Amino acid sequence: MTHVIDRKSLKHFALMACMAIGAIVLVSAFLLPNSFLTNSICGANKDSAKEALSLLKDWAIWMASIQTATIAALGLLAKDGLLVRTLTRWQARWAILVALFNTSALFFSAWLLTSLSSLMLRVYQPGLSNYDFYNRPLYAYMEGSILGKFLTVAFFAFWNHWLWALGIVSFGALCITLIVEQGET
Repeated sequence: MTHVIDRKSLKHFALMACMAIGAIVLVSAFLLPNSFLTNSICGANKDSAKEALSLLKDWAIWMASIQTATIAALGLLAKDGLLVRTLTRWQARWAILVALFNTSALFFSAWLLTSLSSLMLRVYQPGLSNYDFYNRPLYAYMEGSILGKFLTVAFFAFWNHWLWALGIVSFGALCITLIVEQGET
């Protein structure tokens, strides 16, 4: 028995998936900052902080690669692929969301990557007792400022991750709507 998903059901499913992830992001944005501010790793040292920064670098590079590939795939679809025909309103909205979420996430990836040298220098400061850099501002010049309290490594990693997730779900929803529509023609 073959089940065919109609366009209306697919739109509802894709919309609900994005809304669910969006709700998780919003709930996390309000609940996690309190835990970020109290988070402190006991027993960490310079070597473990250096290893954690190396892992953060690898993760940010991986995220930037996926984000760039998704934007490139969207461009390929628009230039030579399925999007050369007229898009429905839903498909146009999904395409805009894919571009918006992934370029925003790429922005956060870039900031994380550019902050690594500043973070490494601060981790190796003499007399440091706390090596948990996630609660620190991205750059040394932000230390002690109002912006430094909000623009932390944890803030940028959090939004990089969730914007990526929203971008991937939006790209999947766009692809599914294109496939379903192509199957109907």
